[in-house]
Formats: sequence, C-alpha cells, structure tokens
Amino acid sequence: FFMDKTNSHTFTTNAARATISGIAYNLIALMKLMALPKEQRNMTISTLRFQSFHVAGKLARHAGKIIIHLAQSNVFSQQIEALLANIHTLSPLVTN
Repeated sequence: FFMDKTNSHTFTTNAARATISGIAYNLIALMKLMALPKEQRNMTISTLRFQSFHVAGKLARHAGKIIIHLAQSNVFSQQIEALLANIHTLSPLVTN
C-alpha cells in the first residue's frame, strides 16, 4: 500500500493518504477479478500497467465512436484483446 510514505507531519493528511491508497488497491483488485482472465489475475499492478499502457497506438474518432489503433507488432496483443473483451462483457452490468 506504500503506507510507509508519510510526507506530512499531521495525522489527518497521512490518514487520508492511507485511505486513498486502500481504495485504489481495492479498485485494482476488483478490476483484476472482473476483467482479467483467470490465468492473469495473479500478475502485479506494475506488470499489468506495463502490458496495458506501454503499447504504441493512437486514438481516432469516426462516426461518433472512439477507435483505438494499436501497433501490430505488440507482443502483448492477445492479453490486451482478452482484457478488452472482458470489459465489453461488463458494460451491461455497469449501465443497468
């Protein structure tokens, strides 16, 4: 949780930082549980961030939609496609 980082001298500021860190951890754990395939749920957030965000690509808008164009030489393309497919299956749950 990085709770050892207490930059402030006041208890309230440090407690707020610890609370935000705990909420962020729980959101990441929920995302891993709901969106990642079973074989990838044990990966660390650093690995997940690296595989998801260190990908060359660009966003394009067409016909009112946002389209993500990823590089074809992406090593992690299968993992990203599985993650996006799982997120798309969660859409009806979130909108209802």
